[in-house]
Amino acid sequence: MNKIKQMNRAETIGIGLIVIGFIFMILDGRIENELFLSILKKYQLLYWSGLAVWAVGHMKKETIKKQQREE
Repeated sequence: MNKIKQMNRAETIGIGLIVIGFIFMILDGRIENELFLSILKKYQLLYWSGLAVWAVGHMKKETIKKQQREE
C-alpha cells in the first residue's frame, strides 16, 4: 500500500522533463547566446515528452491500485 502513494520512476522522470521544459520556455526569450538558443527552442519537445512519460507512469500506478482494490 505504501508503494502506491510514492511516485514511481516514470512519474519522477516525467515531472523532471516538464519542469526543464518550462524553465527552457521561460529562458527562451531572455538568452542571446546562439548555442543556448538552439537548445532552448526545443522546450516543447521536452515538455510534451515529459507529460507523456508522466502519464504512462501514472496509468501504471492507477492500474496497480485498481488490481489491489479488486482483490
